[in-house]
Order: sequence, then structure tokens, then C-alpha cells
Amino acid sequence: MKKFKKLEWQTITRKRDLERLYKSIIPVLRAEARKCGYGLGVHGSLQRDLDLIAVPWVTKHVKPLTLALRLHSSVSKYEVSGHWLHVTKNVTTKPCGRLAYAMYLGTHAYIDLSVMPA
Repeated sequence: MKKFKKLEWQTITRKRDLERLYKSIIPVLRAEARKCGYGLGVHGSLQRDLDLIAVPWVTKHVKPLTLALRLHSSVSKYEVSGHWLHVTKNVTTKPCGRLAYAMYLGTHAYIDLSVMPA
């Protein structure tokens, strides 16, 4: 069961509330990434979106799309149905072979996930 504070899923109207939301879900995201065989780093200001970098950390790790789906479902306020379509439509290829996934969480919150290749 997901454990989030009340603030996290109320309508966010201030930047500091958005930053608090991101800071509150980072531990959940890191734990899920670890289960998937990735290390997860945060970069950026946490003002507009949550910028994450995922790096394969062990030999047996899940595929980037699987990681993106698991991270999204671990913190999204929405049910799992529809995540596949949502996440796969918002993937782009970036320099150095990384894949970038843009994921909407609700309440104006977004995750920008970059997954480095193995």
C-alpha cells in the first residue's frame, strides 16, 4: 500500500508544495529502482518537474520501459491501467543512448526520467 502525506495529492498551487511532493516521493522511487536493478539519482531544482537519472547497477536489471512503468505506478495517484500507453507515448532518445520518459503524476507534477543504457 502506498503511504503518502495529505499534501502530496491535494491540488498543488505553490512551487514549494511541488518541491515538497517531489522530496516526499524520492525515497519510494529509489526503493523501486533498487528492486529493478538500477541506481537512481536526482538532478535539477525540483521546481517544475522531478528530473531523475537511472543507471543499471547490477547485471540482472529490468528493461528501461519496465523501470519507467514501475516507477510511475509506485507514486502515481492513478490506477495502473493506462500507464503502458501513457509512458510509451512519452519516450524520446537522448544523447549517449539514454532514453527519456516524461510521466505525469497528477496535480501538475511530472517526472522526467533518463535511463542510461547498460
